[in-house]
Amino acid sequence: MKKTLLHHFLFVLIFISTSNLIAQTQGVLTCSFVPITKSPGYQGTRNVLAVWIENDLGDFVKTKFRYVGGSTNDHLPTWAVSSGGPSTNALSALCNKTDATSGATLPTFTAKTFTWDGKGVNGVVNGTVVPDGVYMVTIEETWNHGSGGTTFNTYSFTKGACLDTITPSDNLYFTGVHLAWVPKIVDTCFTAVPCQKSSSVTYTCSIPVNTAGLTNYAFRNPKCNVYPNPSNGLITLDYTKANAIAVISPLGQVIYEEKLLDSARGKRAIDLSAYTSGIYLIRLSNEYGLSYQKVLLSK
Repeated sequence: MKKTLLHHFLFVLIFISTSNLIAQTQGVLTCSFVPITKSPGYQGTRNVLAVWIENDLGDFVKTKFRYVGGSTNDHLPTWAVSSGGPSTNALSALCNKTDATSGATLPTFTAKTFTWDGKGVNGVVNGTVVPDGVYMVTIEETWNHGSGGTTFNTYSFTKGACLDTITPSDNLYFTGVHLAWVPKIVDTCFTAVPCQKSSSVTYTCSIPVNTAGLTNYAFRNPKCNVYPNPSNGLITLDYTKANAIAVISPLGQVIYEEKLLDSARGKRAIDLSAYTSGIYLIRLSNEYGLSYQKVLLSK
């Protein structure tokens, strides 16, 4: 009888722990940004734009914006590949734009806002709520046919039972960037603390603690925004909650590594001009976990 009860207790404990690790909190992300007008643009001030959601490993989740025309369809190569299509054709039917706002090449650089329901896609229909963790809003914008008329920026946030608001510094391409993940409900195994109001609804924020009293460390992962992206060599990192930074080459080699004394928030400039073109990974770490950002080195 004692063995049976012990086995039952262990099963419940494992089930609770596993449930916390694969939580799928419902909620809404709101993101807004203002593209800086670039010149020369296509026919004056025209530009193409793609915005999509990825997880912290760079896996595609969902497209939110895709504006491109027939003569510019090869100018969103990163989004095209990430969404399942060829780099040379952002209008390909293979590129997944389910649930996205799409259209022709934009006539002007204007402020953009979108919401994300926390779900992935299942082919041509909206999918299910994705697991909690660190996700990225990725923006690719191109404004002329020259090799320097493009930018690729990523902004990370944590999807989970806590409200997460991110206001990165302005850069040469985007100003007024703001991300806010607002959970719909708080799991009963969480200890609630005061939160803030969004519109007319009051949300409860929380400290993620499981029923065994152990902290769910996924919500304390480090975060980082990288710019300019693409870059010809010199990049700037705005980071929070990181104890160490590493840069990993397209071949998987660690080419830069640094321990950080100020783990709360900081900024680092890293020179990659000695390395060849390609997609590099910025790895941030602390005692709770890892997160990654992609940067395109283009010379």
